Amino acid sequence: MIQFGSGPLEVACGSFAVGPLETRVAALRQGKVCVGLVNSDYEIFDDARKHLAGVLGIPVERTLCSVTNNISRAGGWPESADRDLRKALEKLPRQFRRVTVSYGTSEQDELTFNRKARRKNGASYVVREEDRKKMGKAKLGAIDPLASVVRFDDDTGAPALLLAHFTGRPVVSYNREAPVVDPDYCGYALQELAKSFHPMAPVTVFLQGCAGDVSAKFLGGGVRKAKDMGRKLGKSFTEAALGEHVVEETTLGFGSATATLRYAPLPSLQELEGNGSRGHWTEWALEHVRNGVTMPEKECKLEVQALTIGSDVAFVFLPAEPFVGIGLTIRERSPYGLTIPVSCTNSMDPRFIGQAKDLGDVDWLSAFYLEALKQPYAKPAGDMLAFKALQLLNEMKGTTVR
Repeated sequence: MIQFGSGPLEVACGSFAVGPLETRVAALRQGKVCVGLVNSDYEIFDDARKHLAGVLGIPVERTLCSVTNNISRAGGWPESADRDLRKALEKLPRQFRRVTVSYGTSEQDELTFNRKARRKNGASYVVREEDRKKMGKAKLGAIDPLASVVRFDDDTGAPALLLAHFTGRPVVSYNREAPVVDPDYCGYALQELAKSFHPMAPVTVFLQGCAGDVSAKFLGGGVRKAKDMGRKLGKSFTEAALGEHVVEETTLGFGSATATLRYAPLPSLQELEGNGSRGHWTEWALEHVRNGVTMPEKECKLEVQALTIGSDVAFVFLPAEPFVGIGLTIRERSPYGLTIPVSCTNSMDPRFIGQAKDLGDVDWLSAFYLEALKQPYAKPAGDMLAFKALQLLNEMKGTTVR
């Protein structure tokens, strides 16, 4: 379904603290079209979307709950934060104000790396932090270095809402032995971005890119390192936020589609019994195959959502953790001036989603089904997310132009 608004574009937004972390809420409205957004370090998908839909009077299908994928949030979402979330959401209908839109981009290639690599024999493996430091950039895979900011200014010219986007899993302050609650580099980048507009106080949002195989450098580097990296990214965000791309035509569009990822059959009984490493997945698969079940599931259906502003800006919201190549494909082939592929939206299942070229690889990112106890994907695998997103964007762009 695709819908377009008419009339002035309005934005409502707010935020609240959850300990040292922050959760942001926002809504975009134009005529009869209204879209809600919750952005947090916590995976609060279903409840947040339900509350958001209720206060805005819109279908749940027109809500978005994106998470930063910051794993330094020990202890989980506190029950007391539910009250704060409800209060922040209930304020939104009274906070709408007219806005103008602009955007900018900057490049930041010092902070992230692709943690999937190949040996000389073609076998894939996950790059450890200690290995990464010894490897040159040429030996590492693709990243997405683009730092983007879409800026919504009110009638006074002050920024009300800044939607910042970057690709890289936040793992710098993470400590397995002594878990911490920390904003990590994504949160510190937002703080740096907001500080650059002082004394104005815009709501700043971090939208995570397709970072299934892209991670921040310095895993477990601690809070000080996370702050240092956050300042660097924050400066890139500030540069982008001052970009001069003004969106003259601000028709708000929202569309959704369903991408179907097909599963492949389980290996044969002979292949499974000959597997030297009889782990949990092999035993799980053997149990199915011995009972004559080679296709426990046929397919996985995933929601793809797109939010567009005129013919200049498009956000594509995807669930789980697609690999970076999926996001790059969407951006490079999109008909919009700036396209922002956002992962970790509305659900983290089925976790890592590789491309067709990753099928058959045994590194745990590509073969996450081994840990999740499910069968592998069939071609075109996660590339179907990109195909469906591009199909939706082209349909929306064609409708806008007409």
